[in-house]
Amino acid sequence: METASWVTAIATVVYSIAVIVTLLLIKRQIAEGGRLRESGVVEEAYKYIISTHDARALILANSATIKAVKNKSDLESLKSKSPDLLRAIHDVVNCYHYIGFLMRSRLLTNKGALYEEGGQTILDMSEIIMPVIEIQRENPSYKQYFDTLVKEVIEYQHSQGKRKCFFRRRTA
Repeated sequence: METASWVTAIATVVYSIAVIVTLLLIKRQIAEGGRLRESGVVEEAYKYIISTHDARALILANSATIKAVKNKSDLESLKSKSPDLLRAIHDVVNCYHYIGFLMRSRLLTNKGALYEEGGQTILDMSEIIMPVIEIQRENPSYKQYFDTLVKEVIEYQHSQGKRKCFFRRRTA
């Protein structure tokens, strides 16, 4: 009887250890799956940002023209004179709106990396194109995640004690 008790006790301990190890491995697997998912999201986000490089360059080259848009009439004039410029504005806004959506939805959680690399570029683009977006904004939620992204970059830079990002010219 005593031997059976010892065997049962040892089997219970082995079983308990096996359950604990299994739970730890499952936890690790879930964490790894999350990191893998996020790395895919980060890769997609950076590809999208990179794809707007020419659009951002066009916006920077025409910033005075864009800043001159003060009302719907000016916007209509811009549409007829420079449809490529308006398309560039929408490409950039859509990109940053999407990035803001990914962050707000917690699909992209490493915000600091994006803010360090391209935060100032986001702010520069916002300064130039936000008036155009405001004119087009009939629905208050139009491109709301772009607004959210801009606010978060400002908060991040403020928390880091930064006025201008070190990468400013390289990422434009």
